[in-house]
Parts: sequence; structure tokens; C-alpha cells
Amino acid sequence: MTQDDAVELFYREHAADVLRWVIRLGGPYVHAEDLAQDVFATAIRRYASFRGDASPRTWLFSITRNVVRNARRRAALRRFVGLHDDMPESVSNELAVDEQVVRLQRRRAVQRALETLSTKHREAIVLVDLEGLTAREAGELLGVPEGTISSRLHNGRKDFADALVRQGIHK
Repeated sequence: MTQDDAVELFYREHAADVLRWVIRLGGPYVHAEDLAQDVFATAIRRYASFRGDASPRTWLFSITRNVVRNARRRAALRRFVGLHDDMPESVSNELAVDEQVVRLQRRRAVQRALETLSTKHREAIVLVDLEGLTAREAGELLGVPEGTISSRLHNGRKDFADALVRQGIHK
């Protein structure tokens, strides 16, 4: 069996489970098929590090949880900032205008909060949370290890949340 055949077999054996998990964990603001593809891309990229301590299904679920968690966080932030068009068409024009004003105010508040961060924290948050890159991709762009990006994200998100609280935007 070739490596391509093994990957195809692995995908066929687990695709339904992964898609079902993504749909159930992800909710309405994520693109389930895209995330399922991301899960398999991550699994294939990390397969060499799979030690077999858990079943492949358990390992895939762990990857799925992480991929979905990251996607939900990005989707929530994008909705909060107003970069995600999720407003029903049935909303009246007056409400739509009010919503646009609220979104503009949020964008400005987010920008002000981002400006309070150090450059390294702001870069990590913008690349990962706003632009949708993985920590690995952001690390490659910035020339630092993935773990450094994760650390910067952790600290930057805390500082970012504190800045939003100071502005009265977030509790």
C-alpha cells in the first residue's frame, strides 16, 4: 500500500466522525467542511509524532477539539469586531444602521485596545486571531518558534481583555 493509499484509507475511515464532531462542537459560525479538512491536514502533518498511546480516533478527536476551539475563538472575535456578516436579512434597515454603528464603535475600541499592546503581542493577536493563521504559520512569518507565538498569544490576550475592560467594552 502506498502512502497516498494509506492517507486515503485513513480519511475514509474517519471523515464522518471528524465532520460530525466539527458540526457539533463548532456551532453555526464555523465552516464545518473547511475545519474538517484542517483537522486532516493537521493530522497528516503530525502523523510522524503520533506515538500510538491512544487510538487514532482519540487522537483525531483531540486535534478536532483544538481546531474547533481556535476557529470558534476567531469567529467570536470577528463577530465582535464586526468583520463577520452574520446579520439576518430580515432585520429592518433602521436596526441594520444601528448595528453598523455598534460594529464601528467596537472596531474602534478593538483598535484602541490593540494599540495598548506591545508590538510582539499585537502581531501575534493580529496574525492568529484576526487573520486566521495558525501559531506555526505566524511563527514562520515572524521568525520565532511556535511556542513563542503561543506564549505571546496567552499574554497578549490577557492584556487585550484588560484593555477592553478599561474601555468599558468587556467585563
